[in-house]
Amino acid sequence: MRLSEIAVGCEGIIKHVAGTEKVCRFLYSIGCYPGERITLVSVLAGNYIVRIKDSRFAVDRKIAQIIELGEVTPGADEPDLGCRHRQASRV
Repeated sequence: MRLSEIAVGCEGIIKHVAGTEKVCRFLYSIGCYPGERITLVSVLAGNYIVRIKDSRFAVDRKIAQIIELGEVTPGADEPDLGCRHRQASRV
């Protein structure tokens, strides 16, 4: 499952990061690498606000689509969330 497909509030473990070497280096520099936990905090104007460790970052949809997640669970803040695919809205 991709980061762009999960519901807000869900947490996943990064399985794989695809993309160019430059993009991968950027993602690794912010702590986005296989085995690390990532939480989708919100989606605002096409930007995905994510929490990695104790920091929040904004990534665009293209970046969110190249981050593949393994295990996806409801976040600790919102235990009742059904963390399946996010409902895509068309603008």
